[in-house]
Amino acid sequence: MIPTPSGRELKKRERRGTWYAIIGLVILLGGLYVAGHFLLGNRLPTGTRIAGVGVGGLTPEQAEARLEADLAPHTKQTLTFYYEDLEYEIKPEDIGLELHIEQSVASAGGGRTWNPVEMLETIVGADRLDPVVTVDQKSLDKKLDEIASDIDVAPVEPRVRFQGNETDVRRSEPGRQVNRAALEDLVREQFVQDHQPEGIPVATDKPNVTGAELNAALDGKVKTAVGAPVRIRVAGEQFTLSAADVRSMLSYVSADGELSARIDNDRFRQLVKANTKDVRKPARPATVVIRGGAPKVVADVPGRGVRTGDAGPRLVRALERRSAKLRVVALERTTTRAGFRTDDAKQLGIVERVGSYTTRFRRGRGVDVGTIAGSVDGTVLRPGDTFSFNRSGGRPGRSGANGDGASQVASTVFNAGLLAGLGVPERHAHHSYVSRLPVGRDAAVTYGGRDLRLKNDTGHGVLISARADAGDRRTKVHVELWSTKRWNVKLDTGSRQKVKRPVRHLKGKRCSPRPGVPGFSIEVVRTLVRNGDEARDHTFSSTYEAVPRIRCHGRR
Repeated sequence: MIPTPSGRELKKRERRGTWYAIIGLVILLGGLYVAGHFLLGNRLPTGTRIAGVGVGGLTPEQAEARLEADLAPHTKQTLTFYYEDLEYEIKPEDIGLELHIEQSVASAGGGRTWNPVEMLETIVGADRLDPVVTVDQKSLDKKLDEIASDIDVAPVEPRVRFQGNETDVRRSEPGRQVNRAALEDLVREQFVQDHQPEGIPVATDKPNVTGAELNAALDGKVKTAVGAPVRIRVAGEQFTLSAADVRSMLSYVSADGELSARIDNDRFRQLVKANTKDVRKPARPATVVIRGGAPKVVADVPGRGVRTGDAGPRLVRALERRSAKLRVVALERTTTRAGFRTDDAKQLGIVERVGSYTTRFRRGRGVDVGTIAGSVDGTVLRPGDTFSFNRSGGRPGRSGANGDGASQVASTVFNAGLLAGLGVPERHAHHSYVSRLPVGRDAAVTYGGRDLRLKNDTGHGVLISARADAGDRRTKVHVELWSTKRWNVKLDTGSRQKVKRPVRHLKGKRCSPRPGVPGFSIEVVRTLVRNGDEARDHTFSSTYEAVPRIRCHGRR
């Protein structure tokens, strides 16, 4: 009799059977796994295509040979792309295009591997693949830039302007833009294919504000803004800008995705200025004057102004409100200061007279030298400034008489400047010698031509004081320059050279004798002395043309 196994024994047998089954399955799968590694061989996944060329099931060497035969010939061709009637050629060598066959095959996968996923891909097959193509990105971008510069057209954004009662509306228009990413992909794709001219991918570039949005704005906020006046309040007072005034300073442009108002700040400032004359008061700059025979600083005086620079947003909000009660903008009154303040004037160092000169001018020549001197009087030169006689207001008029008077004052200013040690960038002698002026130290000025210019290179400020004292027969022109004394000045006038005294002998009853004026050349040397050291500053050369003496003969 065979003994019946117990329940515990039966369970042990069941567990041993399960383990035997698992071990057998592992051995079977392991065998298949090892067999797959050797049986699949060094091959690419089934169905693999690179750039349309079938290389599935081939060894890497076979795949490389096929790609070399099917793709490499295409890489020598010039690529052609067009847009409408524009055509562009791209040579692969110009942009560094290169096909890498070995890397392309390697990227396909396959071959002997212990990776079960890759084994499965080799059996089942892989997707279509792009070849490995490299490019010189900088050169490609440059070529794409050239193409885009011809094709790209920026969208036209809407704009609204007002000209009198007319409204000038510019409608929005779409633009176009080369799709650079798509074109770059197309270049890489066509590089390894039997190329035919391809169209350049171009996308529509839409404006930020559409036509519908423009129309809505015209019928809404734009119409409201210019349809009524707006009130401006300043320091408890009020004035009104008419609808015409609003139109003269308002426009609308595309900004931040909508049609936005823009205020012409200069025009708004003009309108406010014209309506606030009683509120505003200009600031007065500091200056230096001569009082009691000495320079004195006159302090600057603050002014009153109206702040308009930050009013734009508030003005726009008021204009786009329909209620007349809300169409109000309040502006602040401000204290203004001159650009040249009291401390600035004090730091100029204008404390003493550093040069002066006086000339005499015969009265009755139809010239008001007092007015000419007055136009120069009070001029303050800061360090580095250049004084221009013609620009100062002392410029001569078109008449010869005015020219004589202006040159008289200019010559006096020139001599005072010489003695003060100022630089002289420009000075001209008279055409012929003028005996009432120091020889070699005259300064001729003409309307729209010759000028006298003095350079303040003293390091301090310079004040020009000028006046004309009228006598019975002659007028004295006085010019003084005030600053901080820097130089002692010596002037050395040379002898006259190349003197000419021509004489003309004339006959006839109408002949009028004339004494004439000699012609000659002369030099004046200015030497600047400081702390006992001499430094030759400049030589001023003058050449005067002779005026012939006229002698009459045969008069009865």
